[in-house]
Amino acid sequence: MSAGTATAVTIVTIDANPIAPGTGTLSGSSDLTLNSQDLQYSGTNVTAVDVNVSNTAASDHTGDVYVALQDSSGNTVASETVTDQTFTANSDTITTVSFASEHAPDTFSRVEVNVEETA
Repeated sequence: MSAGTATAVTIVTIDANPIAPGTGTLSGSSDLTLNSQDLQYSGTNVTAVDVNVSNTAASDHTGDVYVALQDSSGNTVASETVTDQTFTANSDTITTVSFASEHAPDTFSRVEVNVEETA
C-alpha cells in the first residue's frame, strides 16, 4: 500500500437473538435418548435443525422427529416432521429436519423437538 491510499473493510455484524435451548421430549421408548439439536443456517437465516438421537438397543428402531420454531409467546412460527426415521442400533443418528422456507433468528425464540418411537 502506498502513502495516501486507504483500504476499506466491511464488517457485517448480526444482532444477537437469544434462542432458548430446545425443549425436547421422547415418547414410546426407553432405548432412545435425545442428545442435541443444532440450527442450520443459510447466511443468517435458519433453514433446518439437526436432531441427534442415540439408540442404546441392540436392534434398530423407527420413529418420527418433529421440530417447531416458536416465538416468545409459544406460538409456532414454523414446524416440520420427518417420519419413519431409522435409528440404528447402538449408535447416534442425526436427522436433518428442513423447513419449507428460511426463518430469520428474530422471528422465533425457542426450538421444540419431539421424537416418537413408532417401531
